[in-house]
Order: sequence, then structure tokens, then C-alpha cells
Amino acid sequence: MATKVSVVVATYNSPPGLDDLLRSLDEQSLPDDEYELVFVDDGSSDGTFERLRRLASARSHMVVDRIPNSGWPGRPRNVGTALARGEYVFYADHDDYFFPEALERMYDFAVRHDLDVVHPKEVVKGWSRPGWVAFRHHLPHVEQLDQVVLQCITPHKLYRRSFLLEQDVAFPEGRVRLEDFNLNGQAWARTDAIGVLADYPCYQWIIHEDNSHKASYDYDVYWSSFLDSLRPVLAMPAGPKQDQLLVRWYRSRVLERVAGLDRYEPAHLTRLLGTFAELLEHFPERLDVHLTAADRARSALLRAGDRAGMERLAVLDRGVHLDVLATRTRWEQGRWLLEVDAAVAGADGAPFPVDVVDGRVVRRVPEDLRDAGDGAVWDLTDDLPAAYGEVVLRARETAVDWLLPAPGTVHAVPHGDAHRLEVTLATVVDPATAACGGALGEEVYDVFVRLSGLGITRTRRVPADAGHRSAALVDGRAVVCFDTNGGNLALDLSGDVRSLPAIADVTAACLHRGRERTTLDLPGVHVVGESDLPAALSVGTTQRPGRLLGRDGRALVECDGTVPDSGPLRVTVRGRTGRPLLTLGGDPPGGDVAPETGSGDGSGSLVTGLTRALRRRLHR
Repeated sequence: MATKVSVVVATYNSPPGLDDLLRSLDEQSLPDDEYELVFVDDGSSDGTFERLRRLASARSHMVVDRIPNSGWPGRPRNVGTALARGEYVFYADHDDYFFPEALERMYDFAVRHDLDVVHPKEVVKGWSRPGWVAFRHHLPHVEQLDQVVLQCITPHKLYRRSFLLEQDVAFPEGRVRLEDFNLNGQAWARTDAIGVLADYPCYQWIIHEDNSHKASYDYDVYWSSFLDSLRPVLAMPAGPKQDQLLVRWYRSRVLERVAGLDRYEPAHLTRLLGTFAELLEHFPERLDVHLTAADRARSALLRAGDRAGMERLAVLDRGVHLDVLATRTRWEQGRWLLEVDAAVAGADGAPFPVDVVDGRVVRRVPEDLRDAGDGAVWDLTDDLPAAYGEVVLRARETAVDWLLPAPGTVHAVPHGDAHRLEVTLATVVDPATAACGGALGEEVYDVFVRLSGLGITRTRRVPADAGHRSAALVDGRAVVCFDTNGGNLALDLSGDVRSLPAIADVTAACLHRGRERTTLDLPGVHVVGESDLPAALSVGTTQRPGRLLGRDGRALVECDGTVPDSGPLRVTVRGRTGRPLLTLGGDPPGGDVAPETGSGDGSGSLVTGLTRALRRRLHR
């Protein structure tokens, strides 16, 4: 059988996470004889190489090689490419994780659409901001590269091996930085056969403090590497594609530092601005039209050499965020509707001030900044219609993000002696399609919101209170909307954290006891279609197995036989028993909501969480 995919892994003194990586590769849906594992040890000083050889002895599709220590991942990855026999190559880190169908799905997607490069949905663990925007849409073929597609620049992609060899696309070797920029700069510049696989999470990138040699930053090496990574982009024909690539390099490595200029020591700042002045020849002013409003202002100040202005703007922009003013939720025809009223605010919570002058919306800045770029960079009028909102559902166990559009128009609204930017973002969550057209997994999802396009906001959690609690049975699935211990909004499709019966408005009148059958109505639960889930009713120590049913618009728990007429009434769903809903023959107990078993932000261990989620998927 021909080898479809070669997974190339550069190793050096590999951590325990290597076992998790191998376990995830062993569990791939692609048969062992259709993919191979190519591990290249970069001269480890511990027992990594011997460990790899032992692991390979139990795997006929695993190849292990060792090279003298180069100190950097480029050389072992290139050696791995030369050893590979697969039609496609995937570069993995030695402590990350593959989802079970990753290799099969990536390969089929690449072959079906004749792609040289596949951007698979990548899950990031270790960042506080959810939502990897590159995977907003499933794109069998990218018609035009833009800043969304180019957002994910990691090397965790599927590359056609013949393309890499024929176009001489390879990692830089030696003491370099930005290897991912360099490799993808070459790849993106030399092919248009690029696709985005967004409807299935393929790879989890686990970020540690020492990722990307963070602990060994060398100024000269970094900026020399930056220029080297830019060369394939500069060598390509001028046009829209080159401009988009130049913008990606400019905004993410130059302007992101201008945004934080106030954090640098004076000597380092002087050196950095000198480097930027030299680099500007590669980033002509025509690129600024592709920037967000915030980055356009930074670019104007940088091009003018206005150091004081850049420092002042960095202070003004620090902590700018989206302040949620109100949250509304409801169920409608099996879909969960969310509306969020929000305003742009500064770090101190005060409104982000704007003025309306002759119908134009202009950012209010100190007098010494007003003339920067002839003042036009502070005009936000044309940016407001293009701003867009999104809701992000982040699975606690797997850290998988699903992005949903939340349309809303940004308005300048009078506030005090100025105006502020306000928006109402609205989205619809259909559990059957919210995962990029597929069904959401049986997990707990924390809810985030963000406003994009202006460059001045941050992703944030959506606050909630007891008034947002609700439950639904939708075509065989139980969904609970609840407020976390931290006061934020979340959805539970697993039953692990919130019990659906505990959200219902249960009273003693809801219980119907009979000799042959006992039922408990669950008023207030939204029901669409038919649902039949395992459950049990118990009063005191007596428990009767039964079913949680949704039918004819009614939710109820039903069991055979009768239950005692006194004692605490509890419902067990999917093996989880909540607090007593009420006490028969006595006063209702305090509190009618089952306790949250996970923290407001918790996710548990990576392997445990992924295993639990995958087990659910296999047994659905």
C-alpha cells in the first residue's frame, strides 16, 4: 500500500508529552500501512534516541534517525522530509496531539481538491484568547489569500512532498528564528493550490513558555531571520497576493511591537525603531489600506518617525476591550439565540471616546496626536460598516473553538461630552450545525464574543446570571444554558456540569405517581422533535430506572413502578445525580440548581479531557 502521509517530528530531549503524541498517532483512523512516522533526533543529550528506537521496534511504520545536534528544528525537519516516502508531509512538534481522524481527513481533502498545502483546523492550548480565525470557513480552494487565511502561520500543515522538493521549499537551517514564517513564506509564494479544512479539529498545538526558543531571544538573529523569511515574498510578482503576504509580515512582527512600544526600555526602543526604519522600504504605504483602523494609525506614526506619538498611542490603546452591557438568551425552534449589547471601552472601563464631526466618526485623541497622518487616520467612519462580530464556543475538555457570525452594526452613541462606540451582536446556535456545519460534540462550551475589523478590541467572556439559565431537548440532545461560578455564560451538551432537570421549574404538582408508572414533568424546558435518554427517578434511597423524554413539546422523566411519597426527589441523567429538586412530604430544599462540577474556566488535563470527549463521540 502506498504511503499517503508522512508525519515528520523533530525531537530533542523529548518530554513526557511525546507519549501523548504517539498515542494520538496510534489511534488514527488511517490504517498503519497508509502513513508513516518519521522521527529525527537532533542529537539529544538524554535517552530520547534510545526511547525512540524502543518505540519504533513495536511499530513497523515508524522510522527513527539521529543527527549531530544542530540546536534548532530546521535541520532535523529537512532530514525527515528527505527520509519521508509519503505523498504528503505533516510537520508535528514532539509534545502536541492529533485528533483521531486527522490524517485521513487531511489526505482525502488534499487529494479531492488537488492541493499543495492544506491548512487543517488547529486547536491552540495555552493562549487565553480563543478563536483561531483562520478556521472560520471551510475552503476547498482559497480563491484569494487574505489576513484571515494567513492568520495561522505555524508549520502544522499538510504539504505535498513533490511540491516541497520541486519548488525547493524547506526550513532554514542553523541558528535562526521564525522558521514557520520562512517555510510558509516560500510555500504561499510558490503555489495557489491552498485549502482550509475547518470542519474537523485535526491538531492541537500546546504552547509552552519555551516554544519558539522564547528563552533564547537574540535581537540580531531574530531580525535577520525576519528579513530572510520575507525574501520569497519580495521575490514574487507584484500584485494583490504579494500585498497580502507583506501585510501579514508587517502587521504581526512590526506593528504588533509598535502597539506595545511603551513596554520597552529606551535603549531597546531606539534600536527597534532603527530596525523598523530600515525595514519600511519593504512595506510601502499602499499596504496601509489593508490594515485595521488601529494599525493604520500606528503605521502612520511609524512612517513619520514620530516616536513620542507611537509611545503615547501605545499607552492609549493598552487595555482597550469590548465591554458587555447586557446579555439576552432564548430558545426558538431548537436553536439558542444570543444577543449581546456591548461598547468599546478603555482599560479603566471608561468609554473609548469618539466625536461625530459633520457626520464623520473620529477617534478623540490628545492634541499632540491629532495631526498624525494629516488627521485622517483617526477617522473611523468607513471602518465601522466593515466591522463584524463573532461568538466563539470553546469546548472545555478539548479546547476546540467553533466560530459563529454575530452580525451587528457599530454606532457612535452620545455619552457624556463625547460619543462611544456601541453594537448589538446577535447569533444563532443550532447544536446540529454550529461546528462549521456539523454537530457540536457532547462537551461543555464557554461562550466568548468579539468585535473584529477595527483592531481595538479583545475577545472576552460573555457575562451571565441566574436569569440566563435554560434547558432544551432538541432531536435527542440535551442542552443546558447556565451561568458559571465565575458569572459567565456556558452551554452544557454533556450533562457533566449542569443537570437539565435541575434547570426546569419543578414543583410537587409535577410528580405523577402511579403503581405501574411514575412521571415527572419538567416545565420550562424547550422541546423540539423527539428525545429519549437514559435517566432515573429516586426518592430517598429508592431509585427507579427510566427515561428522559422529549415529545409533543413536553419534557418529562418517566419510570416504571412507583416511588415513595416522602423524601428528597432526585433525577439521574447519564449517570449523574443532581441535587434534590424538591422534598416530598416536606419543604422544598434550598437551591434548585445542581452544583457545577467544573470551574468556570476549567478544562481538566489534556489527555483526560480528549479521551472523555472522544469516548462520547464513539458511543453516540
